[in-house]
Amino acid sequence: MLLRVLVLMALTTLGVRAETCPVAVSKGIDYSGTDYYDAKEAACLPKEREALKNSILAIASNKPRLAWNIADALLCRKGSEPRELISPRIVNPLKEVISIVDAPDLVERHRRKASELMERGCAFSPKAERVSDSSIKVSYIPYQTGAYCGSAFVLEYRKSNWFIVERRGACD
Repeated sequence: MLLRVLVLMALTTLGVRAETCPVAVSKGIDYSGTDYYDAKEAACLPKEREALKNSILAIASNKPRLAWNIADALLCRKGSEPRELISPRIVNPLKEVISIVDAPDLVERHRRKASELMERGCAFSPKAERVSDSSIKVSYIPYQTGAYCGSAFVLEYRKSNWFIVERRGACD
């Protein structure tokens, strides 16, 4: 039963956003009293945003500004402009990997729209790492009340462009 609950929570982190974080939380003011995220590490605060930008610019081997713009659009930006940037770069059906403790990863593929991938400022503690010469993984904690979950997306450089090729999710 617990395994089923964890899978459902992880699926929620990968699916359409079930909840939107309060503006105060996305601006670094944490009044929720939870330990699931640190609002002072909100991905869109200037300090966190600059750190993530510098990290992506340093590890992206090709078109680093484009990789940064896509990551920023996925984590922080709102509206039609970021959707227009993201939409043609989604490799659909998108590979979605759900990691579960003491069980094999669950791998599925779903057609996703840009709006389903965008966190709109409700992401915390972002980190970027190089997966290969042509891939970057950006991990973060999504706003999720009642569970500690982690999420990530993988950008891959191919055909002279960056594409969103994978999303990952896990909950404790």
